[in-house]
Amino acid sequence: MAKLIEILARELEQWPDYIDGFKAKYIIQDTLGSCWGFSKKPVSMDGSWLKDNDPLSSYLFLPDDDADDWQTAIINEQEWRKARAAYLIEMSAGGINRW
Repeated sequence: MAKLIEILARELEQWPDYIDGFKAKYIIQDTLGSCWGFSKKPVSMDGSWLKDNDPLSSYLFLPDDDADDWQTAIINEQEWRKARAAYLIEMSAGGINRW
């Protein structure tokens, strides 16, 4: 299994700036494996993400993998950009070890 940041770096080609009219500031993965965008920092209660905490949360996509840190990982755009750049550099050099 991979960490959520690694999954997003590999599968998300661009950061979802606006979803249903709001700016996505964070991405999490829920118990079913779906990734969600949030406008406010999400809250976890007993290992489940509370989507009602942010009425502007929105479904993004279902990645190929479940993250091993899905219960705690909250990814912001800057973290994703850094990981995505590292992924693209490694892929252009023919590497696949981490991803």
